[in-house]
Amino acid sequence: MSDQGFQVLAHALADAQPRSVLAVGPLAGEVATRLFDRETTKQIALDTGEASDALARQGVVDIAILTDTLERLDRREASGLLARLRDVYARRVVLLVAHDRCQWSGTDLTALGFSRLHDAPGAGTLYGFDIATYKTTPDWLNPDYWANPELWERHRW
Repeated sequence: MSDQGFQVLAHALADAQPRSVLAVGPLAGEVATRLFDRETTKQIALDTGEASDALARQGVVDIAILTDTLERLDRREASGLLARLRDVYARRVVLLVAHDRCQWSGTDLTALGFSRLHDAPGAGTLYGFDIATYKTTPDWLNPDYWANPELWERHRW
């Protein structure tokens, strides 16, 4: 990952104002250090190998940034790490993946709920997961459709 990878991550996180950031991977640590003020943002940097074991000790963070992680972990461990970050330990996950150096495809990450945010030739592909925007509420899921009093006499449930 190069300076181009840094630029892609910096652009994706430009609007973020987290209170806590978890950085997994060397570039992720650099991004967290350069983008977020240490006085207002708690920064946690983990090595790729120790990330899976250290999550429970760190608690929930606002943003998790992962770089060069799927390329170094085996598929099972990486899948568990992504799922635990997505479900329990991070409100937002940003992941930069070099598909030519790992066995993960875009479809694999989409299946885990990640959205493709940006393709950067030479740096990789940026994916994101944000629990606040993960699923939009469908139009039919509102109180207007829960009960139809006008049909109570016509249909029996």
